Amino acid sequence: MLAIHFCPYAAPVSEFGVIPVQQKRPTYASSALRTVGGYVVLLSIASILPAAAWSDGSTWHGWEFLMIGPIGLLQGQLGWYANSLVIAAVIMLVIGHRGIARGLGLGAALLSLNTFTLYSTGTWKDEAGNKMDLERLDIGAYVWFAAIAWVVVSIWLTKKRTETP
Repeated sequence: MLAIHFCPYAAPVSEFGVIPVQQKRPTYASSALRTVGGYVVLLSIASILPAAAWSDGSTWHGWEFLMIGPIGLLQGQLGWYANSLVIAAVIMLVIGHRGIARGLGLGAALLSLNTFTLYSTGTWKDEAGNKMDLERLDIGAYVWFAAIAWVVVSIWLTKKRTETP
């Protein structure tokens, strides 16, 4: 006669011995929610604030950079693509790849620094090829940098979780 004792920490037992329990990859959903929440709040604030002043007297707000950012690739301006790395980092965090998320977050921070090359290259003013030079980055740009820094720090401080099914 086989006696089975209840122990909440014991592995399941069969007539052939212990049945291995497949470990699930830890999830970081609550950390990802905190990370995304802070990023969205800061990005929203950065979008409504002035982000850059140009030599022709115009001022661009953050939302204008978000709209025109993808064509920066044609000028070698890659800073806008840091937003894509942030999204990839959060996805990796949600599915449990904390190390990859950290690397993508750091990559986003480094890629965002490409924005400072606007001081030396300027940007197109119109379709005739006229250029305007960047005079200064305004508060909106620095709030955007803070949003990316928030993601990096938030992912980096995420504690390792150990969960079982």
